[in-house]
Amino acid sequence: MQLFVLSLNHRTHRALLPRLLQADALVQIASGAASSVDLAESVLVSTCLRLELYGVARDPEAVRDAWRALLARVSGLDPDTLDPELRCEAEAARHLLQVTAGLDSVLWGETSVTGQVRAAYRAAIDRSLVGPLLHRLFHQAFRSARRLRSEGLVTPAVGSWSELALRSARIHGGGSRLLVVGAGKAGQAVLREARRFGFDQILLHGSRGDDLRRLADGVGARAVPELRDALSAVDVVITCSSRGALVRRAHWPEEPPRLAIDLGMPANVVDSELPEGVRLLDLSALEAEARRLAESCPRPAHSTPPWETILREGVETFIAWRRGLDRSIPSRARENGSGRVSFVGAGPGDPELLTVRATRRLREADVVFHDALLPPDLLAVIPRGVRRVPVGRVLGQVISEARATERSLIEWARSGARVVRLKGGDPALFARLGEETEALRAAGIAYEVVPGVTAALAAAASAGASLTARELAASCAFVTFRTRAGADGEAHRDRLLALAASADTLAIYMGSRHLEELGELLLAAGRSPQTPVLLVSRATHPDEQIVPTSIARLGEIARALATPAIVLVGPSLSHCADAFLIRNPIDSVRVAP
Repeated sequence: MQLFVLSLNHRTHRALLPRLLQADALVQIASGAASSVDLAESVLVSTCLRLELYGVARDPEAVRDAWRALLARVSGLDPDTLDPELRCEAEAARHLLQVTAGLDSVLWGETSVTGQVRAAYRAAIDRSLVGPLLHRLFHQAFRSARRLRSEGLVTPAVGSWSELALRSARIHGGGSRLLVVGAGKAGQAVLREARRFGFDQILLHGSRGDDLRRLADGVGARAVPELRDALSAVDVVITCSSRGALVRRAHWPEEPPRLAIDLGMPANVVDSELPEGVRLLDLSALEAEARRLAESCPRPAHSTPPWETILREGVETFIAWRRGLDRSIPSRARENGSGRVSFVGAGPGDPELLTVRATRRLREADVVFHDALLPPDLLAVIPRGVRRVPVGRVLGQVISEARATERSLIEWARSGARVVRLKGGDPALFARLGEETEALRAAGIAYEVVPGVTAALAAAASAGASLTARELAASCAFVTFRTRAGADGEAHRDRLLALAASADTLAIYMGSRHLEELGELLLAAGRSPQTPVLLVSRATHPDEQIVPTSIARLGEIARALATPAIVLVGPSLSHCADAFLIRNPIDSVRVAP
């Protein structure tokens, strides 16, 4: 096994980094690295100007080729334009020590990069991607960085990009009114430091809803939902989002701020759409500002830089320990025996509703590929040391493509690992079980299916409802509701109409975002407007919502219900109306007796 690092940074891939560092690309890159059977250990480090994979593998060159292909696939870039620099063993160790201490940064000696490296390391630990070798290396890097700073050998002119942006804002902007766009880590850093630089009116714009207001209140700022209104009320705007172009021509008011500072990667401010009179400082301009500040604080002249001794000692300490390590293979690796794949139902999200067999399979697993939407409390059942790989989608964002997940299941099983594919609800219901088992059969991989409690059954249980009842409901259909155009949409609607007319009870998935259309379809199928309906959001969770209503009232409830929710329709649901427990009622909805 060899230690290595693959690096792409502002010096080697400046024009391509914005595509690779987009939020949707990063989550796929992280998932792809975590799912690789060739990587015994791995940590993915990303900052605004670098993307690096630290790992342990038998063949780093093969990992380099695979990683280049992954980067090209998720970013849409030509693989030939991507050439990650490969460093191994002592060179890789030295590189991490330099990065962690800020010695490889545009902002020489910056302190914020240490926090970013630490966050990446902790994220890898949470997924059990780190073994003894990377544990030792990263701790050595943190110790060396701390020593360099405590001994005064690395004294930056400016400690972080947020500090540089605020300092530049005071120099070039004037005024004390500031708008921060983006509520991620970079935006929060600007918020925390803004008052220290003389800004006394601070606005915050982002997409985090209640979290946005909480963040703003915590620093005495004000959250604003409309970007154009916010831009008309400030002297300086600092953008810090990873969502690309956010400030477009239509957002600029008649009297815009005098200065825009863009920390976004990719860029948040479209230069070509900038109004006259607005000065833009992007990352390139800020780099020039950083160089000017560094030149104003010259470093002492030494034939050998004073930090070099500490770097060399840190690398030598690690390599001496490394030589005494016979091998770095995590306990999950198996030399003998064939692997297997267990498709396990996670149920509605409450860990106590996992089956005994499901819990046992998770405890026996070497690697768990889990739906990215599963709650942390349920994932906590997975023992430490078991690699966790999120897959699927979150709010429409692809974490891992379906075919890539299938390939990973096959590769891990062929390596002899015990693989779990953890799916929300029941694996056999609206969960792509057929496609994944077909791929395993074609590859000759043994598998099993461990059932789980599907969301509709959990919703009925939470509401104390029965999906069947003597003389009222002898059948129940589990269906999905989708609004599609064209022939496929018409065919789906026809099937739903037939089921709505023939089945006594309907358990409808994915229908809560289209309640008005759903109500119209049910009426068109001949259902009475007074047919009982139950809407259950986040069944079995502490914040679940249970709302009893009727088909006739679906339209008025659509605007008040938290989504997604299971929709239950049928006459048997009226049996629980007298004993209803509404744990978190919606204030705007009144339930008729």
